[in-house]
Amino acid sequence: MNNIRILLFFIFITRGLAIAQVQDFFVITEKKVNFPINRVAKWGFEQKYLFNQTVVFQNQIFDSILYCRDFRFIKPVNLSGSTFKDTSYFLDNIFEQEVNFSGAQFQDATTFEENVFQQTADFSHTNFSKSVLWYDVQLKRLANFSKAKFNQAYFAGIVFNEKADFTGAIFLNKMHLERVMFKKKVSFRNAKLPREIYIIDLDLSTSFLDFTQAKIPAIPCKLYLEDSKYLHKIKFDYQYFLLNLEKIKYIKTSTTEKLYVDLLEHQKKWGFAKGYQKLLKEYEAFKKDMLITTDVDSHKRHYPDTPLSANEEKTGKETSKMSHRAKDALATKMFAVAVGIVLILAFLHLRLQNKKRKTETIDPIAQVEDKPTFQPSKSHLPLAKIEKCIRISSDLWGDYLLMAHQEIKDDDAFWDQYERLLKKVKC
Repeated sequence: MNNIRILLFFIFITRGLAIAQVQDFFVITEKKVNFPINRVAKWGFEQKYLFNQTVVFQNQIFDSILYCRDFRFIKPVNLSGSTFKDTSYFLDNIFEQEVNFSGAQFQDATTFEENVFQQTADFSHTNFSKSVLWYDVQLKRLANFSKAKFNQAYFAGIVFNEKADFTGAIFLNKMHLERVMFKKKVSFRNAKLPREIYIIDLDLSTSFLDFTQAKIPAIPCKLYLEDSKYLHKIKFDYQYFLLNLEKIKYIKTSTTEKLYVDLLEHQKKWGFAKGYQKLLKEYEAFKKDMLITTDVDSHKRHYPDTPLSANEEKTGKETSKMSHRAKDALATKMFAVAVGIVLILAFLHLRLQNKKRKTETIDPIAQVEDKPTFQPSKSHLPLAKIEKCIRISSDLWGDYLLMAHQEIKDDDAFWDQYERLLKKVKC
């Protein structure tokens, strides 16, 4: 209720504007709060809503969505110590004088998009509990983020014309710097670095980043570098960092390799021996994983006090062993394949031979003809009886031949005739 009274008060104090104006009341609902203010004529090709008095919302509580858009603040703005419980949007605003958000509490996602801060912007001791997005913002004077606390900070398309002060700031999870231009000094003195830092298309042509002034992280900070363009303008000891390969793997292998080599030169230049050794081991592991054959011998003897030669010898032996193992494994696989092919061919040959044997037709006539002819015994038999047996045998043999040709596939009929023939012969 107090906030509504304050907002209504601004309606009355802005009635004296010389510019033609129309009273414009914004809807205030449970989910959205806008500043009711007088509409003025177009200002710089875009319509703005003008605050021509000092805006003070100090130590106030905004318990619903704040949507502040297309305002022109020609006097100082003070929102220090205020609490923003819901999502806050600051879109396309112009702050002509000092802005004070010191000690403010942003408890939900916050966005500053296409804003212009023409004088000092004070965000010291400000707490961004959720993600905060700074997008296409111009900070023309001092940007004070000292001792501010960030959960996830995204800076994209930001121009810091003067000093960017992050002294004593706390970054918890991520700090994303993309298309950011630092024109003057940047301070991370006593700042706590986040778990992950992303540096993409950073412009440090007239500035310098020194992460060695920050507090030493308890665990290595994952670092993503798109390229090494301004690597010489960033100072850090790699022993407290870890190259983010989860993102780098989507870049060309040659680009990643160049980044490793440039980082090695970077660590050598600044004299970070431990960081150099740590990075060198990671580079060699990367080469093995990505099957890169280029050598890095030129980067192995820069620190006499560090046993680089021992590492070099060990790495060479390990690489040689891996090569021999790979060749032995390939030869074993080829031998196993050859033996398998021989066994399969032998098996198919045996099956084919067995099949041919089963399908061959047995000629019963040939089998009978191959049997030795009947030799009569030397016992003296009457000639008439012998001739009679011969005639009967000839008749039966003729019957057998006829049956054999008619029912050559009938094994029972064949053997039946065969048995009858034998009986008649024995008689």
